[in-house]
Amino acid sequence: MQSYSNSAPTRTLVFAAIGAGSIFCAAMSSSAIAQTDFDQDWPYAMFSLTDDTWSYSYATGINNRGQILVSAIRDHDKLYGYIVDDKTQIDLGFFGFMNGERPTHHNGINDAGVIVGEVQIGRSNRTYAAVWNDGELFRLNVPQSYSSSATAINEMNHIVGYRVINNGGEQVANAWSWQDGIFTPIGLPQGESGASLAVDVNESGAVLCRLETYIDDKSRRQSAIWQSGNWQLLQPLQPAWSGEVFAEAINDSGQVVGSSEMENGHVATMWTDGEAEPMFFDPQHDLWSFAKDVNNLGTVVGRVLDFDDPPYWSWAFVWNESDGVTRLTDLLPPHSGWLMTDGSNAHINDLGQITAIAKHVETGRESRMLLAPIHPNITLDQPQPGEAGRKNTITIHDLTPNATVVLRYSIQGGGQLIPQCDLQAGVAWQLENPVPFKRGVADSNGEITFEVFVPYSLRDKGDILFQALEPGNCRISQLMIEAFE
Repeated sequence: MQSYSNSAPTRTLVFAAIGAGSIFCAAMSSSAIAQTDFDQDWPYAMFSLTDDTWSYSYATGINNRGQILVSAIRDHDKLYGYIVDDKTQIDLGFFGFMNGERPTHHNGINDAGVIVGEVQIGRSNRTYAAVWNDGELFRLNVPQSYSSSATAINEMNHIVGYRVINNGGEQVANAWSWQDGIFTPIGLPQGESGASLAVDVNESGAVLCRLETYIDDKSRRQSAIWQSGNWQLLQPLQPAWSGEVFAEAINDSGQVVGSSEMENGHVATMWTDGEAEPMFFDPQHDLWSFAKDVNNLGTVVGRVLDFDDPPYWSWAFVWNESDGVTRLTDLLPPHSGWLMTDGSNAHINDLGQITAIAKHVETGRESRMLLAPIHPNITLDQPQPGEAGRKNTITIHDLTPNATVVLRYSIQGGGQLIPQCDLQAGVAWQLENPVPFKRGVADSNGEITFEVFVPYSLRDKGDILFQALEPGNCRISQLMIEAFE
């Protein structure tokens, strides 16, 4: 298995190949926001975020540099934290025991790599809002709190969270904001009583909060946007039913995603200017849907519970305005062997990279996956005549004139990083364990035609996946599939 070493003692390589525990790395650089092309048949390459030494793991955030915040259980019930990218795995240390003392949690990461969360000090059950920056831990001094947690951070290092305070002899959660060293209690809208949690903050300083308020001694779950002391409640889809709203994320345009409870269950919802629109609602089927994250292009990821479709009743989805809801499984490279079954903890960044949970079709093994959009800019034609037992030609177009080009194949879709190329720019193999097939030099028109003999033994043997690469310029083709007759 291919692997690369790294001399830093606390850093090991990550992004395992899907089919095994082998490890790959690639150069990394910043990249502009890019829209995932859902018109492409298979827009993603996929990489496992699961290390062989972890018994369980989950991602709690991904930034626009492709750094993923991962919590993992090792050594039976010990919780560890990591920053993972296509180059390194940075061990953030041991955080506590899952079945004993309450462990430390990481909740969010910004593009500068600053992490927010909560840390437990000593043997008490109290936690303290904390910031990790460049390997150092800083505890935030959240006043008048029994416990506190930092839940999100933006690019201006504006941090939000909640504290547990004593309210008339009862301990309740209370949202807060921390910016430029100034602590601001957010609390609740005027006249309301109950609890509040700040769950996200965008670049304009709009803070997304969940509220639990009381009317006639009955609790009601709401969500709202707070900014500079002003509140905007998010309207439910079906106010006459319960009015309960569960917000999850806000982008820089002020779009909020989450779920709204209706008579038939939960419905994934987007709020614009406080008004609710359902993202996925099918009254003909017994479905619940939950939106979990939204990027600055308005692309949303989440989860559907399909009670009409056992045993695959849970599936992860991606949504955009033009295409609506699409199952993530349908966008994977063919014959990957995986189903994207769970988007309950899904995240998406502005590059369109998605973290979610997959289950292997044959073994049932779960793995946390990164789906990375691939942006092909060279064209690979189907083999002609596509028949076994004779010579076939494969033509590649839109190459750089006189550039070297390589052609590889596999019988399984997946993902493999290309060491000299940038995953954040959308360049990686969508083949699992790609096999070198042909190599040549493009002509002055940017084309090359390979002539190959396809043995008769490949007739009706199923799909073979091909992909071409200009290694010197990190330009890649679309994924092409051929079943030779």
